[in-house]
Amino acid sequence: MESPVPIFRSFFKKRSAQSRRLILESLEDRRLLSANTPAADAGALSGPTGAAAKIREQIVITTEPITAGELSELPASIETVEAGTTIYVSIWVKNTDGSANGISSTYCDLKYTTDRVTAGTYTPSPVFPQLVMASSSADGTVSFFGGSASLGTFYGVDSWAQTGTYSFTADQGATATFWNWTPTIDGREQPSAGTARRGDGVIYTDEIDFSSVSISITGGGLEPITDVNLTGWSGVYDGAPHTVTLSDPYAATDTIRYTYNGVTYTAPPSFTEVGTYTVGASVSRAGYSDWTGSATVVIGRAPITDVSLTGWSGVYDGAPHTVTLSDPYAATDTIRYTYNGVTYTAPPSFTEVGTYTVGASVSRAGYSDWTGSATVVIGRAPITDVSLAGWSGVYDGAPHTVTLSDPYAATDTIRYTYNGVTYTAPPSFTEVGTYTVGASVSRAGYSDWTGSATVVIAESRFADLTVTGMTMRSKYDPSKEMSGYTADPEDSLQLVFTVANQGEADVRLPFYNSTAVYDASGRLVFRRTSSSAAPYESLIYGGYYDDGSPALAAGETAVQTITIGKMAAGTYTVVYSVDNRDKVAESDKTNNLRSWQFTVEDPQYALAASNLVLTEKDSDEELVEIETTEAIAAHWNLSNTGEREFTAGKSAITSAVTLARRAADGTYSDLIYDDCRFSRTEGLSVGGTARTGMTLGRLAAGEYRLTVTVDPRGDYDADLSDNTLVRYFTVSAPAPKPAELHVGELSVYTTESAYISGYPILKGTLTFTNTGAYATGLSSPHIYTRVTLYDMTRGVTVRTHNGFEYCYLGSLAAGESGTNVITFGALPAGEYRLDVLVDSHERVTQTTRLYNEKSFTFTVPLSAAAFFFDPLAGTSPDVFDDFEFLETL
Repeated sequence: MESPVPIFRSFFKKRSAQSRRLILESLEDRRLLSANTPAADAGALSGPTGAAAKIREQIVITTEPITAGELSELPASIETVEAGTTIYVSIWVKNTDGSANGISSTYCDLKYTTDRVTAGTYTPSPVFPQLVMASSSADGTVSFFGGSASLGTFYGVDSWAQTGTYSFTADQGATATFWNWTPTIDGREQPSAGTARRGDGVIYTDEIDFSSVSISITGGGLEPITDVNLTGWSGVYDGAPHTVTLSDPYAATDTIRYTYNGVTYTAPPSFTEVGTYTVGASVSRAGYSDWTGSATVVIGRAPITDVSLTGWSGVYDGAPHTVTLSDPYAATDTIRYTYNGVTYTAPPSFTEVGTYTVGASVSRAGYSDWTGSATVVIGRAPITDVSLAGWSGVYDGAPHTVTLSDPYAATDTIRYTYNGVTYTAPPSFTEVGTYTVGASVSRAGYSDWTGSATVVIAESRFADLTVTGMTMRSKYDPSKEMSGYTADPEDSLQLVFTVANQGEADVRLPFYNSTAVYDASGRLVFRRTSSSAAPYESLIYGGYYDDGSPALAAGETAVQTITIGKMAAGTYTVVYSVDNRDKVAESDKTNNLRSWQFTVEDPQYALAASNLVLTEKDSDEELVEIETTEAIAAHWNLSNTGEREFTAGKSAITSAVTLARRAADGTYSDLIYDDCRFSRTEGLSVGGTARTGMTLGRLAAGEYRLTVTVDPRGDYDADLSDNTLVRYFTVSAPAPKPAELHVGELSVYTTESAYISGYPILKGTLTFTNTGAYATGLSSPHIYTRVTLYDMTRGVTVRTHNGFEYCYLGSLAAGESGTNVITFGALPAGEYRLDVLVDSHERVTQTTRLYNEKSFTFTVPLSAAAFFFDPLAGTSPDVFDDFEFLETL
């Protein structure tokens, strides 16, 4: 084994710094002043004194004692010594400010490294023989190192004066350090430990240079063991044993011992329970000094993580309720509960209404205690088995009151109120009148119940509502009454009913009527409704009269008007009923219902269609040859061949137009316009003829069939055999000039200015671009677009248009864009998809049609939906009828 290498200056610096820290800690608020100065070196000093110092104290280490009391020059301190050698550490003082003042007494402390040298004896100086005290302590301090000269004798003026010598024995190798220091109070030396100079008294410590030296001790002992390490363990309780770990590469041959609590072990002791355990260890190896060390096993308390406490919340039910503790080790854990400062071994339970916070703690060996709390909330339940019924009848001289139904009336607290007075029993009434009685029920654990009921005592006289008559008049001209209940088919009808109270008593309550109209087959064709609260019934007098005036006094007559609108020709029965909900006490109810018959005349209309021609748009000249570059229109004549004139403002004559292109299979199945309808409202005299029509726009090359039908639903004409015209024609294609249409973006928005039935309309703007090298070649708006709106939320198609839905305003040059505006109408909230096909009629010659189709999805939020309906159920058919397109021909 190699010999240990001595450690010199670097170890000294580390040790010196460590020692200074120890001294500062032990002295607390005292100040240590020291200077690190090599032996016999008057060079730069460290510490607070600096070059202005007047007294210097120097340490010298020699192997022989120095007997001289004064020296003009100090010998150099030795730097290395063999172990086992006795060394002598002497301290010298000198006046360095050049004055003639000498030193009369000196005292200081010597500090040394105890684990490298062993203190011996103190020898006082020949010149300062008056020894006060010299002692060594376990922390390596020799106190009051010095003495005083004889009276009137002074030293250290031109030479060094010795204060004393202390002998030490050098132990085995390493470096020992010595330095001298003087403790101070408030910057001055203590009277018993300082340096006195002639005529100056005790000298300030900042006028004294203190020194320090070190010596390396080599040889003379065994090498230390340096390859052994002892480590501890730290963690939380887990039920397993834990111990220290000794690292020793020669463990097989070394002698290893462990100690704990004064007991020696050959193997390291282990520990399971929570605590801190310091284990010592020693290693003996031949040729080496013994190694000793210690390490700690720290077992902390683990948190309990598998415990939870849950409360209970509900309404009063008369049963006890408590908290629930979940603990898989409940059988062995110590569990306690607390409520209102009282501790329980089982959780307390609660029955009455209130909020109860219960605490819980769980103690488990090796674990930190778990604590928690939970709440039991018992709310008041509503009382649902109580009802209050009133009484209604005519005066009979007997008392009448309200009736309370309560299965727990024997234990509940029941109170009644009338006109601000409280009663324990319900008040009763005998005289005619209406009396509203309140009631309250209180029950333990329940919210109070309150209600009211009415006692109505009517007069013994009775009313008698009678339907006395009906007239029928024109809505357009209310002064025009229908003679003998015969109606003009062009009039919107109003029925006027008269009701009289022919009894003795006034009607003070609201009463209702109903109106029903049946056709000749007995089918119900009209029924008047008012609201969801009274379905199929309409209020005649709806409300109470606080001033006491009757709703219909005895002998009074009331009139009600019902509009039933236009009716088809035929015979109808109208049934009118009053007080159909039996609100009025009557002497006779057989006269509350009455029926009448009325007739709507046969209109004796007849229509015919003729002379279907095709012309260029905005021209009356008939076309013989048609090219795709021409915008064409269809014209036909509408004749009144019947016996009755169509009145302007009342009659609307509709024409239906269907345009189809011949498909590859030879059928005309490619629909361009499907039953597009146009109306005339100007009126038409008997035998008169009017010319009407529609713009078809530009059409793609192909063979077409045009069908026009006048009055397609037979609203006016019973014989439709001469109402339909059909025309076949061909459209030829011009020389191709390729363009390329792209469907761009869709922007959906609401409009403030357009409404359906008073609700805002959703609209959308479609953008299209011609990305081809040539213009579309169309100079008027005839680029058609087919759109299909699909309701994704409800899985239905809202509308599909195959006709002249949208078109650009003019031709699109190469690179030019255009827009179309769509009116969606009032849509319910949901997800929608709009499928778009531009140039659906294939009128534009294009290099490719790959980009002519595109789909868009958009969402109508709840706030944007105008109103709500179910299109599958057909609850609002008018909404989709209003789906329209803005830019059309």
